[in-house]
Amino acid sequence: MNNIVAYKYRIRKILSLIIVFSCYLFLLNMAKVSDVAAFSEKDMTLTVAIYPYVPNSDKFKEIILSAWKQKHPDVKLNFVDWDCYSSDPPSTLDVFIFDAIYLSYFQSKGFLEPLKDKEIENLNDILDYAVKGSKINGILYGIPQLGCTNFLFYWQKDKELKKANTLNELKQVIGECKYSSLIPPKGIGLMVDISGGTTAACLYLDALEDIYGKYTNNPPLPPDESKISSWSIQNLGQVLRMASTKNAQYYCEKSPYQRAKWFCEGFGRAVVGFPEYMSVMEKTCIDKIDFKILPLSNRSNISLFYMDIIGINSLVSKKGKRKLAVELANLMASEEVMFKIINNDNSPQYLMPVRKSIFNKLKNKFPVYEKMYKLVISTSPKVFRIGVNSRQWLKLMKRKIREEIFELSCDHK
Repeated sequence: MNNIVAYKYRIRKILSLIIVFSCYLFLLNMAKVSDVAAFSEKDMTLTVAIYPYVPNSDKFKEIILSAWKQKHPDVKLNFVDWDCYSSDPPSTLDVFIFDAIYLSYFQSKGFLEPLKDKEIENLNDILDYAVKGSKINGILYGIPQLGCTNFLFYWQKDKELKKANTLNELKQVIGECKYSSLIPPKGIGLMVDISGGTTAACLYLDALEDIYGKYTNNPPLPPDESKISSWSIQNLGQVLRMASTKNAQYYCEKSPYQRAKWFCEGFGRAVVGFPEYMSVMEKTCIDKIDFKILPLSNRSNISLFYMDIIGINSLVSKKGKRKLAVELANLMASEEVMFKIINNDNSPQYLMPVRKSIFNKLKNKFPVYEKMYKLVISTSPKVFRIGVNSRQWLKLMKRKIREEIFELSCDHK
């Protein structure tokens, strides 16, 4: 009997030693893992590309970098130049901002990391149209950052233009171009940028949705020249015929918002441009102008809004960077960072936010943001997307569409 008791005692002692030793090994291993994690973060770099076509891209980078250093001082950010209109996101990119027209295409090619709603900080603060437009089959493939649409800017005192809500009404007020100069006479004509092929192709699809009065995130893309809608081309031809060919073809990389400057100097009767056109306008000019979405048909006006989306490369998980990449994307889209980026003391960038909280903050200092917000919520905006064939189709058709539009100009030879 005593032998049995002694045997059981020895077994319990051995088991106790095994448990203690196992716990020691576990804690030792956790310490090593912690050391590796700490070492990895110190050596970690996230490669980032912001949207290049903004009034002050350097300020974007500066504010993002400053906010990130407060959270992860040991994780470097490597900003690189990348243009979504020119190429697909390279495998070296971790976080990148792109135009939503490529969302379906990028997702179909496996470039984008899917996200859960709960991973997005303060998702309810983002306007519904932006959230819906960032999803495919109910799954988020990026975080909305900025919205944008084609505004028609005109003077508040111009009551005729204020009442012009269709393309025909607009043309009746402005009339056909009677001049051929780059800069229109004072108070006469329209200024509009159709210098780029992608711009022309997007205007074509925008007009097409207006003509049929139906929104789709996968619009019908004509497969060849013979299938291009003559209706849409004719409508864009009407827009062009209110401007000179030289003005519509003009583009200056150093001064992309030059038409807005000319308009504030009194040239032309109206100008078509994005909200950020106001970034080069004097406050005295902004206080005297009004704006609305450019009508592209006589039937309806689907409010298509371009949108900048922060995407995360689907390769981040393999690189062990997913958690940091999601955190960075959230930071780049956050209320704090985006407010600082847009708000620039007495001269903001006049970019259009997608967060309600930012609109509320900005309108207290810049009343034009209250007007902008009312326009957004009253027009039932939809995110402009082109479908899975966007890259191939634009490459194939944009030049031809632009040529067909310019064949309808006033001074076409």
